[in-house]
Amino acid sequence: AEVLGRSMAPSRTVYATGDGSVQYVKMRGFKIQAFSGNNQRTSKNEAYYKQGLINTSFPGQETVVTFDSPFWRLRVGNFKTRDEAAAVLDDMRKTFPAFGKEMYIVIDEVKIPIGQLQE
Repeated sequence: AEVLGRSMAPSRTVYATGDGSVQYVKMRGFKIQAFSGNNQRTSKNEAYYKQGLINTSFPGQETVVTFDSPFWRLRVGNFKTRDEAAAVLDDMRKTFPAFGKEMYIVIDEVKIPIGQLQE
């Protein structure tokens, strides 16, 4: 029997969270850059401070702080489409009007749970 609707895309490597509860693939998608700074004295603290604020208000979104010399960056979420990222970005700007202007959407590698690939 032929399986209908199977994508011809090459199969992706499947990863799992530490406890094995969620399987996901890595693919090109979108994240929200919530902070980027290159001040060696303050940017690291600011990135982690804002990460804490966002984790509290948006517990469903993964946040990642990275250091790529000389920049500290805070990125939020794993979105398949720009529209999904834009919807969350709107909410974040309402929640954090003080630093809403420096938040924007970037293309990045994202983690998408297996169950959401078909949506």
